[in-house]
Amino acid sequence: MSHSNESLSALVGARICHDVISPLGAVVNGLELLQLSADGTHPEVALVRESAASAAARIRFLRLAFGPVRGGQDIAANEFRKIVTDHFASKRLEVTCRLDQPLSRQTAQVLTLALLCAEQALPHGGGLSVTRQGARWRITAQGARITPDPVLWSLLRDPSAGDEVPAAAVQFLLLPQALAALDLNISTQISDSQAQIAF
Repeated sequence: MSHSNESLSALVGARICHDVISPLGAVVNGLELLQLSADGTHPEVALVRESAASAAARIRFLRLAFGPVRGGQDIAANEFRKIVTDHFASKRLEVTCRLDQPLSRQTAQVLTLALLCAEQALPHGGGLSVTRQGARWRITAQGARITPDPVLWSLLRDPSAGDEVPAAAVQFLLLPQALAALDLNISTQISDSQAQIAF
């Protein structure tokens, strides 16, 4: 069985996340035990515990966004909400996910990729929302000062439009591919107070 470069990259990403999440989980558990002892009253312990928990939350989110996707896998709505809100909590972005049904693994991936794209428009903070109207999903970034990068956002409509894309913006290349695999069309809308991705 052969693998495409894209599937191999996804497997590499998943392997890295898998290998890093275990020691991080051990660190979080060890810090919880330390906090129960007399030494756990130091603010440094709380800071390290918070940082370790934040790193673990980010890895769970990134595995969902960049890991391999297989058919027949679902994720519960409350689990998806927790993964998303935990990831963005450390970035001080308020996230609203109006979901009540399980999601396919493919849908969860495109939503997380779209959230990463929408986050780019909020360097000064704000809110992200995930809503569904009929069969159409909307991911909205809203804030007092949004600054979407026009070059990156143009990639969502035409992935061949840009030159080299930095690693931090790889989601702008992956989202159109993931949506094309699901036979979904993407649209974007940008105003002074919000940037929206729909598919």
